Amino acid sequence: RYSSPTVQYPVLYSARVIRVQYCTVPGTVDLYRRRTVPAYSTGVRMRWVYVTGCDSGFGRIMVEKIRAMDGTGIFAGVYLSASVDELHALGDPSVVPVQVDVTDEGSVQNAAKFIREHLQNAVHNAESGAGAGTVPALYGVCNNAGILINPGPTEWTPLSTYKKMMAVNVFGMADVTRSVLPMIRKGKGRIVNTASI
Repeated sequence: RYSSPTVQYPVLYSARVIRVQYCTVPGTVDLYRRRTVPAYSTGVRMRWVYVTGCDSGFGRIMVEKIRAMDGTGIFAGVYLSASVDELHALGDPSVVPVQVDVTDEGSVQNAAKFIREHLQNAVHNAESGAGAGTVPALYGVCNNAGILINPGPTEWTPLSTYKKMMAVNVFGMADVTRSVLPMIRKGKGRIVNTASI
């Protein structure tokens, strides 16, 4: 039950099905619980998820909550170089920053390649000789990156503003999802799309 104007935060659970739920601030702490996630059958002990839009807001909250989960790592997609430095400064191997511009197809593909190679190396380290040339497993992708245009009368809002919002919120979401689908399939993972109301 939600009560306005209470701020709502997303909760990303490391359950078999990754889902985003919302809770009011007073009950937030009680809902964040450390949960042990089973290891992959390949011997890799970490389950990894990819979350975009981790510079601030919901994305940064998810970084903090996911890093507190046993056996779960996060590829934190960020837009700003400063955010990469901030996440590196955490010194947490379960948090791997990935700089990505979801409106740039080349940037999205480079991010997916980085994630794929990181996971392949993890498999290789866990099992001697494994991982090279194989499709690694990704447990989930959360398309959290999004922007909001300044609200105003339609006739006062340039068309370029609408196009920019669509590029991030719609086309970027589709591009990021497509870039990691083989890894999602391999991990029998889940796709989570977040939106603001």
